[in-house]
Amino acid sequence: MFMNIRISTLAYGLIITISLGWLMIAGASILLPVLYGIFIALLLNPIEKKIRNKVKYPFISILSSFAIILVPLSLIMYAVLLQLGNIVEALPFVSQSIGEILRTATNSIYKLVPILEENKEFITPEKLQENLDGPLNVLQNGIVSSSQGIFSFVLAILYSFFFLYYSKSFHSFLIHQFRRQFRPNIRSTMTEIRQTVQSYLGGLFKVIIVLSILNSLGLWIIGVEYALFWGILAGFLAVIPYIGTLIGGILPFIYSLATADYSWQPGAVVVYYFIVQQIEGNIITPKIVGSDIDLNPLFSIFALIFFGSIWGIGGVILALPIMSIIRIVFDHIESTKALAMLMSSSISNHAQAFIDIADE
Repeated sequence: MFMNIRISTLAYGLIITISLGWLMIAGASILLPVLYGIFIALLLNPIEKKIRNKVKYPFISILSSFAIILVPLSLIMYAVLLQLGNIVEALPFVSQSIGEILRTATNSIYKLVPILEENKEFITPEKLQENLDGPLNVLQNGIVSSSQGIFSFVLAILYSFFFLYYSKSFHSFLIHQFRRQFRPNIRSTMTEIRQTVQSYLGGLFKVIIVLSILNSLGLWIIGVEYALFWGILAGFLAVIPYIGTLIGGILPFIYSLATADYSWQPGAVVVYYFIVQQIEGNIITPKIVGSDIDLNPLFSIFALIFFGSIWGIGGVILALPIMSIIRIVFDHIESTKALAMLMSSSISNHAQAFIDIADE
């Protein structure tokens, strides 16, 4: 069985994998804006095509497609930044208030359960406050380091403009790097990648809008200060699979815990976000995004950990679409088709297929 494995192919694959891994780590500051530029271009491509059918001038159609997305987004971000300044000023007060709340709570717990007081060094207000201050510190550090993120975002927008402007040339260049007999398969692979990524990004963009509205409206009704900021922040955190919505709920809970006028408001925030998370996970995301990515949870979690470890939060956001592209490429290569099946969400239906491939 092992003699059938081509050692040279495995060696080439290992060398390429190690080389790509080194480039991904060493060239992160260069690669990330380029990748974001590609995905932004794919997201805007359907809009740009519709405008080009009427305008006929690529320069105008591309700028118009950017305007349709960026102008409303800029207005929203301006409103968010106005609230953000007030939140940053209030963070020291929030931390102090949380400390007082925790001291009162731990003293009450010790009175109710005296046995815990014997091990009070393990449960102290200071340690509990460190755990609750963590999300606030992440928010504050993210604000401080936002200048680098803004620069990368501007670069990504610039790259996406040129990717759209020269899209036909890039497409033809990639196809003609392969022999003539392979070009039909390459075309179908690129078409599937484009459709999958566009569908996923478009659906994710709609999910962000829906969640931002639901979160902001709910927090406003509950009476949490700066509901627009917390709601939109939680909406954008939905781009982080599995934990994004949870993080988006923890931050306004901590803030309301320290600043709420009524004791029921922090609990209401938890209940509301739990309801929204259930609606998002069971109704909104499946209906809007669907199963476009076609990755099983095991490979999804692996992708999040792997790309997050080398690219940080930027890698977490890109992890699923990149892994989906890899799965599509593997699916169009005969020698890696079994691996693509292993990565797919319908892996449990492929048990017999793996045996059939092995017997060929």
